Amino acid sequence: MREQRVRLGRLSALLAAGLLAAGACGARAGGAGDSSGPGLAGSVRVVFQGSGGGRYVDTFRLAEQGGEKECYAREVADEMVSVSWTASWFGSGFPWPGARAAARSVSGGSVTGSAVRDDCDNPEQADPLWSGSDSCAGPLTEAKTATISVSPRSGGRILITVKAPAFAAPSTPCDLRIRNDQLIAHALADPAALRIGRPLVVPLGTGRPGPGDAYIPTAVCSDIPRRYDGEIWSYDCTDTLIWAGTLTLTRAR
Repeated sequence: MREQRVRLGRLSALLAAGLLAAGACGARAGGAGDSSGPGLAGSVRVVFQGSGGGRYVDTFRLAEQGGEKECYAREVADEMVSVSWTASWFGSGFPWPGARAAARSVSGGSVTGSAVRDDCDNPEQADPLWSGSDSCAGPLTEAKTATISVSPRSGGRILITVKAPAFAAPSTPCDLRIRNDQLIAHALADPAALRIGRPLVVPLGTGRPGPGDAYIPTAVCSDIPRRYDGEIWSYDCTDTLIWAGTLTLTRAR
């Protein structure tokens, strides 16, 4: 995307040679109603829901390598993202063995923003072929369905691992890539404590990490400056994604 826009002297030759590197779930294993292995009598419904969003800011600069290394071309991508989902599983024999894809999954999301190209506040070096802007707007689509897996822990408890639906990258000219690895949560539960008709609700999310969760609300995605034939290419980037949700277990009978 950015490669197609650069038209600054020798830069076009570099791009044609491909020298610019771009700036920086589980498997379906059985139907939701399968009931293999020992577990609670009756059926259990599990619902994982959440929502959140964040901001992605990426600043790309070009500067001459010699002299004062003054910036003469800049692009700033500033994009906002929002995501939401509700995934559910239902079956007997809980806790279920293996990993399960969601029986029902509803998800949505969007990204909006812009990319602005200018002369680094250096008008004497302005290039009309470079300066300009692009708008970024559109929905996010689901690339993989939500999954759940359960593993035993001491004292009869279980560790529940849930993964939200994975969202595909938005279309160009958007630069954002969804950090789906942040939309995973772990929760400890005692199946024996489940009572018919009395839901067990566990809060989850960036601000409520479970066992083994190590969330990174804001990732620094900057890249080291690179030198190409007398020019310096640099990237400064931050990517924020924060979400909150719940895991609800209900014993039906």
